[in-house]
Amino acid sequence: MKFKAEFASLGNLETELGTRTWSLKRRLDNAGIFPVFEAAGMPYYRRADAARL
Repeated sequence: MKFKAEFASLGNLETELGTRTWSLKRRLDNAGIFPVFEAAGMPYYRRADAARL
């Protein structure tokens, strides 16, 4: 599915990277990587952006 290949929720990234949500959110913010949209209260990021961590 193209959507899942391009975007990931904060929760999905947290699981994939084996870290805590708050820790990952802080790392993303500090790197200047911000959500592109929010759905059901969960921020979604471009996978390509998150891969820069």
